[in-house]
Amino acid sequence: MVPNSEVLTRHEELTLEECDREPIHVPGLIQPHGILLAVERNGLVRQASANAMTILGQQEVVGRDIADLLVGDVDLDRAIRSTSPVRLGELVLHDQPMDVLAHCTSDDPDGLVIVELIVSDRSGGVDASLAIDELRTLMMSVQSARDDIGLFQAVARQVQRVTGFDRAMIYRFDEELNGSIIAEAISPGKEEELGSFLGLNYPATDIPRQAHRLYLQNWIRLIPDMGYAPVPLIGHEVEGRSKLDLSNALLRSVSPIHIEYLQNMGVSATLTISLPDQRHAESGPERLWGLVACHHYGGPRLMDAARLSVCELIGRQVSSTIAMRRIRQQSDLLAKRRGIQQAVISVTNAALEKSVKLTEALLRDDASILRLVDAAGAAAVGSSGIVSTGSVPSDKALRAIAVHARSKVAAAVGDDAIFVTDRLTLEEPSLADEEEVRQLASGVLAMPLSTDGTLLVWVRPEQVHTVNWGGDPNNKATRDIEGRLSPRKSFDRWQEEVRGRSEPWSPEDVASVRELRRALVDIVVRHFEDLTSLNEQLEVSNSELTRFAYAAGHDLREPIRGINSLASFTLEDFGEQLDSEVLDRLKTIQKLTVRTDGLMSSLLRYAKLGQSRLRRASFSYREVVSEVVETLDVRIRETNATVQVADVLPNIRADRERVYEVVQNLVVNAMKYVSDVDPIIEIGRVKRAAAIAAADTDSARAEANAVGGRHVFFVRDNGIGIPVAQREDVFRIFRRLHSRDAFGGGSGAGLTISKQAVERHGGRMWITGRPDGEQGTTVWFTLEG
Repeated sequence: MVPNSEVLTRHEELTLEECDREPIHVPGLIQPHGILLAVERNGLVRQASANAMTILGQQEVVGRDIADLLVGDVDLDRAIRSTSPVRLGELVLHDQPMDVLAHCTSDDPDGLVIVELIVSDRSGGVDASLAIDELRTLMMSVQSARDDIGLFQAVARQVQRVTGFDRAMIYRFDEELNGSIIAEAISPGKEEELGSFLGLNYPATDIPRQAHRLYLQNWIRLIPDMGYAPVPLIGHEVEGRSKLDLSNALLRSVSPIHIEYLQNMGVSATLTISLPDQRHAESGPERLWGLVACHHYGGPRLMDAARLSVCELIGRQVSSTIAMRRIRQQSDLLAKRRGIQQAVISVTNAALEKSVKLTEALLRDDASILRLVDAAGAAAVGSSGIVSTGSVPSDKALRAIAVHARSKVAAAVGDDAIFVTDRLTLEEPSLADEEEVRQLASGVLAMPLSTDGTLLVWVRPEQVHTVNWGGDPNNKATRDIEGRLSPRKSFDRWQEEVRGRSEPWSPEDVASVRELRRALVDIVVRHFEDLTSLNEQLEVSNSELTRFAYAAGHDLREPIRGINSLASFTLEDFGEQLDSEVLDRLKTIQKLTVRTDGLMSSLLRYAKLGQSRLRRASFSYREVVSEVVETLDVRIRETNATVQVADVLPNIRADRERVYEVVQNLVVNAMKYVSDVDPIIEIGRVKRAAAIAAADTDSARAEANAVGGRHVFFVRDNGIGIPVAQREDVFRIFRRLHSRDAFGGGSGAGLTISKQAVERHGGRMWITGRPDGEQGTTVWFTLEG
């Protein structure tokens, strides 16, 4: 070891800061197996480790030019171009070879250059010249490994050989940053003495989050002697700067808590090689996939820079290989899933062609819908009911699950509107006591099917399993009698039975669901286009179609109006020059565009109603009726109509604007559809029994029976009436029972919009004849009080 007469005799105590908040990147200390100089870019030493004067044999170091301190030319320019340590050469001090490494603290032009002189020890492990051969052998082993187990075991063996450490392990992190040992290599002859850590798990709290960030930044971390006394930095801090950032310094001193943790394990030296997740390397690694962790138990273990470089190359090669394997596996799985998805889409599309509801159509191919994400059960849960397949909990439980899932996706948009959990009852207290939910639906993957809250839900059962921990994971860091944080001391195998969790949903599962969701939107839009072209087949219950209708109604009006204007300008400018046939055609174009604009206007109103939120408030229904009559006063007088309004009408709680529109549409229809009599229009309210008594068909009777506690309103006329067989047809958008121009024309959307507005309020609308048997129509609808 290098002579060192100016060191701290013990670590600085960490008494109040929690592990996750410890500023380990600016400790102000280094390990004593070398010296550290913080140099300005002009070569002036700004700070130095306290042992630098002894090792360099100088009276003063801080404030000197580095060229005067080190024998030979130190090419700082190479270091300035890199924030990772660059080997600048080798010096021999006190008969001890020392590697000279340097890097820049940042891209800032005023950033300091960190120069490190580190003891170079070529003993133990393979010779540095052979390490390159070992790396080549490793690459061949990695490329030829048939599975992950073979890959990781080959890596552990080669790292153990290169480093000479007693134990080399592959330590993998899960999504919660818990770690597990998935491969291990022990120095030959020491297997029985050291025992195996293979298969053990360690809690996320063993490695603080800021340590994860440093592992991502600096791929190699060597602690050659757990019993070291840290060396402080001395010198001048640059004004306005925080403490010297040692994130990339190989000599950086580590947390005393980490040292104590490893000493509690009996480790005397350790080396870690980072394995970042490089599947998104173009934007920089965001998290650690794992580590290669090496432990030595027989005393200090130094290494030279050449072998450390080989170790870093091993880490980079393995990280790239892992990423490529994961990308290939993900691609293969997604390709398989797309085949299953196509089967689901094909069956769903065929069912929709036969007017089957989307929720039922999706579950027609129950085997494929389950295999799409390897689920045990699936269900479509909506206000109109539940359709399910496979192993699912009761309808009551499914509704409770849907309520929780909706609350999670309510604020999400686009691809983020997916709910995923593998521990439902552990996350949601209201479901914690539901045994059937835990057993059948500990795992839930859900996506919205429509804006009315309908969800497609996949479930997985509870998977009870045993986890072998390296010590009790609940035994976290504690404080001793002096208030210092102290890590756990026991690492004996500790078993835990895990309940309430399912097999986790993979990223491929979530990706498959997102692709299905996008495909379903395409299907729904395509069906809407077909139905729109046929008008009478438009379905008002499909929320996806409603959104398309809004876009169509809004975007198509401008070109239609443009065509009308062009025809008008042509008539005005060239009318006298055109023959009668061309004039008739231009006038026909004008009429058609006016009619089409009216249709688009109705379609837009219909779509807006489907998308807009109801603004419920309490108000007088009679006041709304009075406003409608007042607004239509001119037309009422023109048609010689009589409007009879009941003396007593209740207050209701609803969207006042929508109720106004409903009453206005019904009164206008009542004035319009008459033959040779003056219109008589009655507006009133009855009790449920009277509505049932007035029902003249089974469907009307069923609607009246379902009234419940709602108010039953009606608008009755003495007009031409509606044949029983056509009473449902009149609620279809653009569906007219008469010729286009008969009874004053119109778009045929009034009743559709009115019924939709009522149903948005949770009410119902239906049609009967007059209770007195005379010619005419009664339109009934319900609203809450």
